[in-house]
Amino acid sequence: MRETQHIKFKSNFDDRVIETLSAFANTKGGRDMDTNSYTITPQATPQVRELLKILDREMNRAEIQEILKLNDRENFRRNYIQPALELEFIELVYPNSKRHPQQKYRLTKKAVEFLKNSKFEKVVET
Repeated sequence: MRETQHIKFKSNFDDRVIETLSAFANTKGGRDMDTNSYTITPQATPQVRELLKILDREMNRAEIQEILKLNDRENFRRNYIQPALELEFIELVYPNSKRHPQQKYRLTKKAVEFLKNSKFEKVVET
């Protein structure tokens, strides 16, 4: 590999560069230029954001899919539930029994904080 107009090699890094790189490596965070501090900001997909907006109580899979108007169970699991669980935005009501017949999902404190700091409002059905 060699230097190009887009790639410049550095012989050393100062602490600011290392802190900035570390912040971005840890869940896509970054530097807040207003407060000159580093934040770790979870990156929620549009599907996870949709899920968080409607999950205002404990709900089972069927209830959530119905509200989101989703028919494909595998798509729902792969694009909504799994990413939200990995981000720790939702949790299982019965965590030791993933296939519990009365399994439901609920928001975590982390998700509530994320929603508070996000630029969108929760959807309220009328």
